[in-house]
Amino acid sequence: MLTPSSSIHPQAEVRTTRADASSAIFALGRLGYDFDSEARRDFFLQRLGGPETQAFAPLDLAEYLREHPEDAQGLTWTLTLDGTPIYALAPEESSATASVQQLIHLLVEQEKEGVERICVAGCFAGSTCLMTGNAVPQLIPVMRGTGCWNIARFTQRCLGELPPEEASDERERYEERQAYLQRFVEQLAQKAWNLGVSARDRALNFAVTHAFQAGEVFEGAFQERLVMDSIVVEGSTRAPPGCECWDVKLRFQDPASRNENARKVYRYTVDVSDALPGIVGGLDTRVEF
Repeated sequence: MLTPSSSIHPQAEVRTTRADASSAIFALGRLGYDFDSEARRDFFLQRLGGPETQAFAPLDLAEYLREHPEDAQGLTWTLTLDGTPIYALAPEESSATASVQQLIHLLVEQEKEGVERICVAGCFAGSTCLMTGNAVPQLIPVMRGTGCWNIARFTQRCLGELPPEEASDERERYEERQAYLQRFVEQLAQKAWNLGVSARDRALNFAVTHAFQAGEVFEGAFQERLVMDSIVVEGSTRAPPGCECWDVKLRFQDPASRNENARKVYRYTVDVSDALPGIVGGLDTRVEF
């Protein structure tokens, strides 16, 4: 689930301008960092005072930056997909200190707590060149829209503690729900495997992140023994004035049903008219044919 210090709270965000949304992203990946140049890499090698590998060890670097936050400007934070940097993160100067502390916290959670995905909302701000010589798009992140997926914490919140071995029936039930939850999360993550640039992909990525955070779809689908069939994204017909809304439908099928065309649909309507998307209304549940 999204942690309190790095959660998505659209209602609490200072809303950006409509123009910002035209250059906005909402993407998922892994948090990384780059030294930009050999000189900056050597600077950190000297400051950390250990072997070369220490400067590239995320937890060692995070501990150093917590003690010396002023040196964080010598790094470029990145969001990676399949190990390849796809964005460079450039926090606004007015909030750079708090933003860097949040990024350090996310880096520690990723490396120490098993965070699987980092989600980032932001607006394009040119490009920057990494130490490899490759240029990547630069983003000004909306830090309230920057958070993480932690399956272990999500599992514990949804399922509680694993029952003891002597409670065999309860333990079997727990493990069944755990396996179902794992498949559910994997399907959500696969659907969000994109750059988060188009309005459609931003709506999709935000909706699956919200579904992961809330857990309400998982609980309902498990109780009815449903299997996820697909995720469909369509332009919404219920957009309030001035909004750009998309319906993200998580479609499930009942394997035991004789009606092969029936689908249980969980629908989120997502407004992407601002840099940080938001859910319009609540979760809508219906049966479609």
